Amino acid sequence: MMSCLKVKFGLLVCFGVLAASPASASLIGSYKFTAHSLSPTDADDGDGITFSNFVIGAGYGALDDNGALANALRLSGDDTENLSGNAFASDAVLSFMITVAAGWQLDLTSIEIDNQATSTYQYSSARVFSDVLGFEDIVGDTIGRVGRDSSGSDGAIQTDLIDLNDPANNVANGLNAMSSSGFDLTGDTTITFYLPWIDKSGVEGRFTDLHEIRINGTATVPEPSSLVLMGGLFALVMLCRSVVSWRQRWLLA
Repeated sequence: MMSCLKVKFGLLVCFGVLAASPASASLIGSYKFTAHSLSPTDADDGDGITFSNFVIGAGYGALDDNGALANALRLSGDDTENLSGNAFASDAVLSFMITVAAGWQLDLTSIEIDNQATSTYQYSSARVFSDVLGFEDIVGDTIGRVGRDSSGSDGAIQTDLIDLNDPANNVANGLNAMSSSGFDLTGDTTITFYLPWIDKSGVEGRFTDLHEIRINGTATVPEPSSLVLMGGLFALVMLCRSVVSWRQRWLLA
């Protein structure tokens, strides 16, 4: 018969296998806007994580008259509002939704946004919100801000990072949005992110281009075979303990 020591060792090995279960790559999905497409690119079709199409709020208009580059989404100064609250009120908001399938867990770590102000701009930027907290308190519910926080004309592409592991690191992070707990998701569930992109110039011909949005995180799921094996080994350990206990009582009788 297998010794209790061997059974216990097998249980420890099984726990190690579970701890080392494969996870998805750091990049879990993106929006590349190829030929102005709003469709997502899923980094792993089999990881239980799916993305909605990128949504352009009706308040922005069609965005098809701004002369955007082939692989970019272009906002004009006259498409946008000048305050985040006004943007929500008029549905001038960009958004996307992530779905986590039942049995999967998703730890969102960051969002990267490649953006470019192509001409003179005035505070061409977006506060980032999610439906975890909402956006009733514009300042307090802000996860972070991307884009330009001043006036200028650099014309360069910049990558802005929204840290979801430690949101307090983000520019303009609000007091209500300092915790990362809302970005550790267990399926079946969804999360939606909102970007009310604003430009205080209000001028046609002042453009902001979005080149790519990348969502990073780790998707995991326990392996059923490992769980069954662990359960079997645990039962054997309990049986061994019962046998040892019975022998001890018999010897002492």
